[in-house]
Amino acid sequence: MLVLLLSSQLMLAGGGWVKSKGQGYYKFGQSWVESMGYFSGGSNFSPRLSSQLFTTSFYMEHGLGEGISLETYLPVYVRHTVDGMIEEDGELVVINDAIGGIGDMNVGLRKKIHSGSLIQISASLTLGLPIGSPTLGERENLFTGDGEFNQLIRSDLSIPFGNDAIAGYSTVYAGFNNRSGNFTNELWYGLEAGVSIQESKFWLIGRINAIEAGDTGEEQMFTNNFTQSMSFTNYMVETAIYLDPKIGLTASYTGSIRGNVLLVAPVYSLGLYMDIR
Repeated sequence: MLVLLLSSQLMLAGGGWVKSKGQGYYKFGQSWVESMGYFSGGSNFSPRLSSQLFTTSFYMEHGLGEGISLETYLPVYVRHTVDGMIEEDGELVVINDAIGGIGDMNVGLRKKIHSGSLIQISASLTLGLPIGSPTLGERENLFTGDGEFNQLIRSDLSIPFGNDAIAGYSTVYAGFNNRSGNFTNELWYGLEAGVSIQESKFWLIGRINAIEAGDTGEEQMFTNNFTQSMSFTNYMVETAIYLDPKIGLTASYTGSIRGNVLLVAPVYSLGLYMDIR
C-alpha cells in the first residue's frame, strides 16, 4: 500500500528534465485510501479488510547546480486506521485501532545525462530512509513505514512535443531498487504523458507505473503486514492548473490493475505546488 502511494508521488515534475540552480518544484499533498479488501495475487482479491490510510506529504525538486538537483519526498504525517476484519469462516471481527506518525522518507540526487531539443535524459539515485515504523497499534500490525532501507537507481527519458496550439511531453523510465533485510529486490518501470492547450494553464497527465519483484525464492515471508516480494501495475490520471506563473493545484486518481497484498482501492490526491523556472 505504501509503495502504491509512493509511486503515485514519484513522477511529479522532473522526468528527463533536471532543475538547475535557482529552479525548483515544491508541493504539499494530501492522499487518502479507503479499502475493504486487498489483492491476493494477479487480478484476484480478498474482501477481508476494512482500513484507511491518509498521508500528508511534502515533495521537492531543488536545483543545486547546472545539471544536478536534490529530490525529497517526506510523508509528514501518516494516519493508518483499521475498522474490522473478516475471518476465514466469514465472521466479522470489529477492530478499532488507529495510529499516526511520520512516514518513510526518500531523498536523492538527479543528474542530467543529455539535454537536447528532442530528447532529455537523466539518471537518479534515491535512498529510502526507514524513519517510519512497521509495528504500531494495539496488535502491532499498523504501520507508517516498512522498516527497510531502499536504494533506487533510475533513468528517465523524456521527449517534448507540440505546436502553436498544443504543448506536451512523454517520459519512459526504468530503475532497479535494492532492498535490505529479507525484502526482494525490484525492477521499476513506467511511462507518462502530458498535454496542455497553449496558454490554457491546464495540464492533463496520464501514467502507468509497475514494479516486478526479483528472485522470490521458494517461500514468501511477511513482516508486519509487508510482503517480502511485491509486484503490481497501477495507472494514474492527474490534472494540474497554474493559478499564476508559479503557483498551481493538482488532483489525481490512482488505481491498481493487478498486484499482491495491495489494497483494492483507489488513491485520491490533492496538492498545492510552486514551480520556479
